[in-house]
Amino acid sequence: MKINDRIATSTSPAGKPAGSTTPGQNGRVRSTSLGSGPSDQLQLSNLSSQLSNLQSGSSHWTSQVAQLTSAVGSGQYQVDAAAVSYGLIEEHLNA
Repeated sequence: MKINDRIATSTSPAGKPAGSTTPGQNGRVRSTSLGSGPSDQLQLSNLSSQLSNLQSGSSHWTSQVAQLTSAVGSGQYQVDAAAVSYGLIEEHLNA
């Protein structure tokens, strides 16, 4: 969360802030101002929505992990050493 308070003491006659800022979709900032001067801004990240999206698809990954755990435990899973080493080298060279 990022808060940018340009005018800390500016209030309207009703005692409320002179402008208001509301987060839009994906953490974007929407700002409204009652006066012509600068207003305060509040920016929220979209991390919580991204985490929620990841969590909703976690049952698929959970079942895959369970299958791999079972295969490794029973000795049925065979590691392709050439593919693993190639992948490690490619990842290192592209980093």
